[in-house]
Amino acid sequence: MIRINLLAQQQASGKAAAAPKAGGGGGFNATGLLVAVILLIALGAALGSALMFFNRVRESQLAVERLQAEKKSIDAEINKKRADSEDLARTLSVLKTQYVVLQALDPPDRLLWSRKLNVLPMYVPGGIFLTDITVTENVKEVELPESRRRYADWEKNDKKGTPPTRTFKPVITQQMSLKGVSFVTEGGSSERIRKIIDFYNDLRDKKVTLEWNGEEVNFMDKFKDEEAFSDFESVEIDKRQCTKFAFNFTTRELNTQVDLESAELPGAEAPAARPAARRGRPAADEGNAE
Repeated sequence: MIRINLLAQQQASGKAAAAPKAGGGGGFNATGLLVAVILLIALGAALGSALMFFNRVRESQLAVERLQAEKKSIDAEINKKRADSEDLARTLSVLKTQYVVLQALDPPDRLLWSRKLNVLPMYVPGGIFLTDITVTENVKEVELPESRRRYADWEKNDKKGTPPTRTFKPVITQQMSLKGVSFVTEGGSSERIRKIIDFYNDLRDKKVTLEWNGEEVNFMDKFKDEEAFSDFESVEIDKRQCTKFAFNFTTRELNTQVDLESAELPGAEAPAARPAARRGRPAADEGNAE
């Protein structure tokens, strides 16, 4: 009886069948690895992009914070300079106001009484005798417009803080009184009165020439153009009949008003430009050369 061993063939066929299975399992593992690598690369790229975006956002935030800090510093400096500027403006306003008051004490058109007294004898005619010369002065204080404005602003602000200093300027008027008598050797009271009227008219209208500088002046310069004589009175002096008179001349209001906007404090003017140096010979030499 012939026996055939089929076990070896079955084992061989089993190994042959197992080989393709093993080969199929190896292909699946390679694909998964490739997918995993791709996912890791994509994840790394995404993380890198996210990190770059975060860095840019952070840099932008830092830039904004830096600019905000700079703005805050600049605003603080501006506020400080604005406060300093307001203080300087107030100080300048007060100084200008005080300067106006000082100018008012010595106005450019002030009347010099010494000149009047030097000129007066040139007007006195024969028969007129001055017995008394008096100069009086009236000073009235008037608050400056700038001072009134500052005080009104302080009142509108519910009187907060220190009240501003109120500044006044003097308004000066002066009066010259001439008293005297008229006497004539011939004629009565009408002749004495005529001499007084002629003397008064000369004071108002006549111009005289100063001997020391040749200047032509009028006694009424800087006086108000108004009637200045009082009533006449007949009196007896040393058994002589005379007529008393009195003239009262009032000065015009002195020009003490100064525009605060255009007022310049002493030393505040811009320095004059230095003339450019010329080349060559001086003008005098040029003239001599010609």
